[in-house]
Amino acid sequence: MRQRLDLKTIAIQFLPVTSAQRIPTMMEGKADLECGSTTNNAERRKSVAFTVPHYITGTRYMVRANSGIETLRDFDGKKLVDFWKYPND
Repeated sequence: MRQRLDLKTIAIQFLPVTSAQRIPTMMEGKADLECGSTTNNAERRKSVAFTVPHYITGTRYMVRANSGIETLRDFDGKKLVDFWKYPND
């Protein structure tokens, strides 16, 4: 940012906030920038601006076609297995 704005220095003041305080702090003008793991969703975009996403995550589930599982709640009481395939394995 310093280079982009062609400034010699930037005075940084850290302001610790909780996850519940992040958006209100930005909206009240108490902070100019938030560096954290705040989820970028439609509701929050009504209040604050987000940069271009640089980290996107998602979860997928695989079940037998006849399992009857259609939502996350359907997993209640079921035995789950976490499978991760590492590259080059």
